[in-house]
Amino acid sequence: MKLAICTAGYGMMSDAIIVPLVSVLFGADGAYPDTGLFLRNYIISGTGVVSVFTGLLAAFLMRRVGKRVLLLWGTAVFFAFGVACAFAVNVEMLAVLRSVCAGASGILTVVTAAMIVELWSTEAEQGKMYGFYNAATCIFGAAISIGVGYVALASWRYAFLINGVSLIPVVLCAIFVPETEFDDRGRRRKDVMQRWEVGLEWRPLLFVRLILVFAVIQTFTLCITVLADVYVYEKGFGTSVTTGWLSSVWLIAGLFGCLAATPVMMRFRSKDRYAALFCIMFSLALLVLWLSRNVFTAAGGIALKSIADGFMFVFFSLQVARCAPRKQRGACIAVFNAFALFDGFLAPYVPVAFGGLTGDISVSASCLFSAVVTGIIATAYMLLSIMHREGERPMLTPRENLIETIRGGKPERFVNQFEFMQLSFTDPYSYTNPVPYFPGDEDKTDYWGVTWTFPEGNPGMFPVHDAEHIVLKDITRWREFVKAPSLDFPEEMWAEAKAEYDACDRNESFIGPIIFPGIFEQLHSLMGMEGALCAFYENPKEMHELIDYIADWECAYVKLLTDRLQADTVLHHDDWGSQTSTFMSPKMFKEFLLEPYKRMYRSFHESGIELIVHHSDSYAATFVPYMIEMGIDIWQGATKSNDLPALIKQYGGQISFMAGIDSAEVDRFDWSREKIAEAVRWVGENCGKRYIIPCQTTGGPGSNFEGVYDTISEEIEKLSKEMF
Repeated sequence: MKLAICTAGYGMMSDAIIVPLVSVLFGADGAYPDTGLFLRNYIISGTGVVSVFTGLLAAFLMRRVGKRVLLLWGTAVFFAFGVACAFAVNVEMLAVLRSVCAGASGILTVVTAAMIVELWSTEAEQGKMYGFYNAATCIFGAAISIGVGYVALASWRYAFLINGVSLIPVVLCAIFVPETEFDDRGRRRKDVMQRWEVGLEWRPLLFVRLILVFAVIQTFTLCITVLADVYVYEKGFGTSVTTGWLSSVWLIAGLFGCLAATPVMMRFRSKDRYAALFCIMFSLALLVLWLSRNVFTAAGGIALKSIADGFMFVFFSLQVARCAPRKQRGACIAVFNAFALFDGFLAPYVPVAFGGLTGDISVSASCLFSAVVTGIIATAYMLLSIMHREGERPMLTPRENLIETIRGGKPERFVNQFEFMQLSFTDPYSYTNPVPYFPGDEDKTDYWGVTWTFPEGNPGMFPVHDAEHIVLKDITRWREFVKAPSLDFPEEMWAEAKAEYDACDRNESFIGPIIFPGIFEQLHSLMGMEGALCAFYENPKEMHELIDYIADWECAYVKLLTDRLQADTVLHHDDWGSQTSTFMSPKMFKEFLLEPYKRMYRSFHESGIELIVHHSDSYAATFVPYMIEMGIDIWQGATKSNDLPALIKQYGGQISFMAGIDSAEVDRFDWSREKIAEAVRWVGENCGKRYIIPCQTTGGPGSNFEGVYDTISEEIEKLSKEMF
């Protein structure tokens, strides 16, 4: 998939073909020496205007036909019309064909950028992929520049046939690029932000600043690229072959800039200082180009400028994507790319603009004035970084630290058990459902008709399944006995719950309910474990119907919680195994529970639930691929028997694990701090820092024996200070 998206960037560098062809097409001995100034400039760079409009159109089309379809059509159109340029019978036809190629290129640049934001979640992942993508385009451009420089000596028509290479991304995209409306986990990927100045909110003024500064710098830096042939002529450095090699240097150096951009950027606490860095690099590079007296110093200036190009493009691409909300992100990326493309159109006029002030319209002279302007911008960014200096970097909130941990970012410490989520029982259903929460509560019947008991000395409540209390004795008659609870409650009850939810600081933590029992637990609560397991074999049709009935009710319940209370997380209980094995085979689990859970958890996400934590304090390692497919963010309760280090190594980045401290080992009458410290240290030493949340396997904050939960939290905090 990465290779397919990277090769789709071929269209972005299509203009590299035209640079070494300028003198061959429009020179005194060229194919079209008498072409008017307007048409000549249009063919050289004016087609970028078409890309501007198609790029903006792509923002609209992505939401109508999908990104993958646009990517396929864009690469296919570019291939067909790029090759057709070789058969242009006149300059007007060449202009039309170049326009269609530019239109396809505009779509490709927007769609690929939007796909990168959607398919990769953290800034580090997105930045790395932007780097790969832009590096790939640099490789294409470098190869094109060198190849065309030589091929043009034989025929300009042969040069355009190089566009046939774009057939490769058509095939790769068709095979490997997925639909991105929902990612491979069956849900929309959520916004994940690091703690930079941008923050989570939408900031239009920041977006405008990014666009304007990018437009100014990009225009100046593209000037030397677009007019490389003229620059070489003015300096007396050589021929079109020289131009091709200099363009190649520009692209190869840009490749390194793209790859280095994210690692360098992640070392800067202030993005303004990072921006000042590449502006200074631009300024120095342009000064070198102004002072150049031979092709080698010019190549050095171009290389420095190109590294700064890579730094700049990755930076601005990421920031534009990050400072916009999801619904506006495609449009903002389209606007950003529109400016990037429009800058290519404006670039040839930079010398003319400066010449109006100085009287010198040469490309080399414009380098000096561009260097001064970018130097001023660098100074402005440095001043901004000083104005916004906050001393020590603020500590990540529990919510932010959780996001960094489960998305492979840069957590500052271990997530400490349930600190990132506020579990609420104040919604009307949870508050009034008569179940025994504490030892000593016995024989309470919940809204589903299941009788529960919680005797003294037991670690939790369990359903009563004697002949008198079992709800469902005959699965074939389930509709007669199983009645989903009503969700119709008085407004004042919702108001009380809303007050708690509103009081929660969403920057600090998520908030939502514990939902129990889950689908499987609900089945054996209604009919007993033996009855449920036998029914999977004997009455599969009725079991599918009952499972769908339970899932539909849960979807309606969670939709109500998100609509009325804006819940953004759930802790969903459903134990699927014992300490050593699962209650059913993976094949049976897939047949009965996978699709209902996929549908249910997708519904949760679509309703507004950002984080799904699924509790199953058991062995369930063989179900992890299904958990990922369901859309579970965190598996809470995984016992050590699951081989957590191996699971993290294999599945980290797709799902995270909230476990590692088996409650059966530490939450006992003979518990001790030493045993707890040993259990906590095992997690840190064997499971790493990402995709793992040290936590006891019990399905909620608290412990059976007083002091155990708090002691675990204290030991996790100690280990964090040692390891981070």
